[in-house]
Amino acid sequence: MGSFIKSHPATVERFLKGYIESLHFVRTEKEKSLAAIMSYLRMKDRARAEEGYDYYVELMPVMPYASPRGVQTILEFLAHRQPKAASARPEEFYDMSFLKRIEESGFTNMLSARRRR
Repeated sequence: MGSFIKSHPATVERFLKGYIESLHFVRTEKEKSLAAIMSYLRMKDRARAEEGYDYYVELMPVMPYASPRGVQTILEFLAHRQPKAASARPEEFYDMSFLKRIEESGFTNMLSARRRR
């Protein structure tokens, strides 16, 4: 994975921007998001779809930074099958530099501004 990131940084950045834009879309386009949820999950009950949407949209970050605590929890879970996980540090498993650059570039502000038009 690290070698792909190093050899294809533009691809990684484009992917992350697309992912960030999709998070923004779900947060700002409730009706379209509900329609997609109901379609893909083959749901007929709008109230249930809306209940799920309302719950999960609150959990969605603007910027999908990794949580060191979350990675630690996963490592602890894996440790019984992968002994090396017990001594691994969460920071070994993520690189936030791409997200920091995207955030500092004003990308999320641009998404918000585009929405207001």
